[in-house]
Amino acid sequence: MSFFFDHGSNNLILKSTLFRDLPARHAFGTRRDGGGALPAGCAGGPSAGEDPGRPPVIGDGADIPGAAAAWLRQVHSCQVVVVRRGPAGFESSQPFGGPLLTESPPPADALVSADAGLWLSVQTADCLPVLLFDPGRGVAAAAHSGWRGTLGEITARTVEVMVRDFGAGAGTIRAAVGPGIRGCCYRVGEDLASQFERRFPGSVVSPGPNPRLDLVPCVRQTLESAGLRPEHIDVCPLCTSCSPALFHSYRRDGEGAGRLYSGIMGTGGQDDCRL
Repeated sequence: MSFFFDHGSNNLILKSTLFRDLPARHAFGTRRDGGGALPAGCAGGPSAGEDPGRPPVIGDGADIPGAAAAWLRQVHSCQVVVVRRGPAGFESSQPFGGPLLTESPPPADALVSADAGLWLSVQTADCLPVLLFDPGRGVAAAAHSGWRGTLGEITARTVEVMVRDFGAGAGTIRAAVGPGIRGCCYRVGEDLASQFERRFPGSVVSPGPNPRLDLVPCVRQTLESAGLRPEHIDVCPLCTSCSPALFHSYRRDGEGAGRLYSGIMGTGGQDDCRL
């Protein structure tokens, strides 16, 4: 398993070999994706200086009939939203309920759906984007895992929903962890470092004064504890803070940092539509 760059005419995105030959399309955005990390017709992530909360918007150029995009008002929670196609379009599950209104997305940090043609999107700027797919049930999920979500095990909550609501098998779910800030750059306070060291021994790569934290092994451990097989977990080795030419980074660029959009969509076996 490995991550690789995929070039288009005007974009650069990251993909995982883990999803190769599966009925799904996926992408991890870069600051040079030109919208390529979203289905055709969607807008890409904002650049530095733009509104980082601007969501992608599905357009007329989507290349899967009936395709739509879903995103969240991310609040660093462990809330998972289930999305299903209803008579009036896609609807979110309780506690939100009702149509999935793009102008007022629900406050949560993970999306799960088994409907083909629905692009599940999360945005990051150092936090970890995690994309999941169960090929047996066609269930896709996208999660935003910052330090709060990682400590609260949002990826385990996401797997739990995939299994409980859609009959996915934890042992068949694939998970790709995209680029985020790594232990080389992620300095945290001693109190937070202590919390992580208690919950995830070894996650603090530089103990003592000015500790540094690596969220990736925490997410991997959480996914394995949720039942995923180690060989079904792929991790991007790149650090967003270390790679200014490729990624936006809040820690590096501050309030003006842009956002990276990543997402996944089941295609229902429409292999010719795979990104």
